[in-house]
Amino acid sequence: MMPAFGWVVFVSDINGVSARDMIAGLIERNPVEELVHYARGRLKKKMEELYDSLSESISDRHRFLLRKIYNHIRSLENEIQEMDDYLFNAMTPYKEQ
Repeated sequence: MMPAFGWVVFVSDINGVSARDMIAGLIERNPVEELVHYARGRLKKKMEELYDSLSESISDRHRFLLRKIYNHIRSLENEIQEMDDYLFNAMTPYKEQ
């Protein structure tokens, strides 16, 4: 029996599209049959292991923390993007002088 978050050992990039979709699905209580279909690339070859590990239950406490962490990361990414946009626009007048 694998721990509730044992599926992360199969994911090479926890910030990748597959992992993010799976995390969002776990937070929203999507069925395991749906979660495994978020796998892309090399992760598709590990569908059976993913299914088994994603089938483990996650407590409400873990789900709450996962949601908070996920939302915080997304918020930070938005802030970084806003700063990038601002700085790139601010540098426009100095482009190719």
